[in-house]
Amino acid sequence: MMKIYPAVSLLKAVERKGEKKVDDETLILADQARKAMKQLHSLVYSLLEGKARKQDIDNICSSLTEGKWTHDYPLNVEDLRSLNLNVETGLPEEIYQLMDLYPQPMRISPTVEFIQEPYKKQPP
Repeated sequence: MMKIYPAVSLLKAVERKGEKKVDDETLILADQARKAMKQLHSLVYSLLEGKARKQDIDNICSSLTEGKWTHDYPLNVEDLRSLNLNVETGLPEEIYQLMDLYPQPMRISPTVEFIQEPYKKQPP
């Protein structure tokens, strides 16, 4: 079974050990990791080009692609603002008006029933 590692962590491990001290599969994974990071950097850059200053774009690209945060870390408003991204937290009133047109029914019973003991049929 192939294990999956974050690209940045894989590259750091190869860098620490040295390319001559790791197996071929790890070197191949490191090559793919390098390419993936470049591709992601390029994508983020193209999305921000013309919408932010070049130095801010470079900082944002580095922060998002070079292992500052793990993949499962939820970026919050403060994180994004620290990158000089223009972040708004409110929704326009029109969105709330639209949501009012689609009320959701109140649930009376839970969606999942918890049974403390193993579920078995009782003998008659």
